[in-house]
Amino acid sequence: MSKILALGTKTTAEPELALDLRDSSIFWINDLEKDEEYEDWPDDLTQLFFRMGGIMLRPVRRNVFNLVITLDPSDNANCAGLLKMLQSFMAHKSPVRVGVVFAAPSVKTEQTEIVRRLLNYAMTENKIRQIFNDIVQVIKNPCTLS
Repeated sequence: MSKILALGTKTTAEPELALDLRDSSIFWINDLEKDEEYEDWPDDLTQLFFRMGGIMLRPVRRNVFNLVITLDPSDNANCAGLLKMLQSFMAHKSPVRVGVVFAAPSVKTEQTEIVRRLLNYAMTENKIRQIFNDIVQVIKNPCTLS
């Protein structure tokens, strides 16, 4: 969590990770351009230039703004809070495409194996949003695995 709080601070260190947004290792939870819940949003990029009250992102049906978080499924302390934050972005219909990259844990646990299997199933059945909510529940309540 301290790494997230340190965002925006200047460091001299080289970045540890760089991702291409087209990479298949990113599990996109939503897609502003294709999901039905965003159909009523305008898709014209000129909407970004109009003022809106406060400091808000304009709701445009384009994948302009992206949020990708790298998670280790075996680290419950950080995972649960970050996944809940991602759910909040989607619950409030923020105009942000949300993605998750699951890092390979140093120790393979039953929980990480379940997450891997759920994601593989979600990708083949095209049910990523439903499976994402299930993963959040598994990580929030690890005692449900036994």
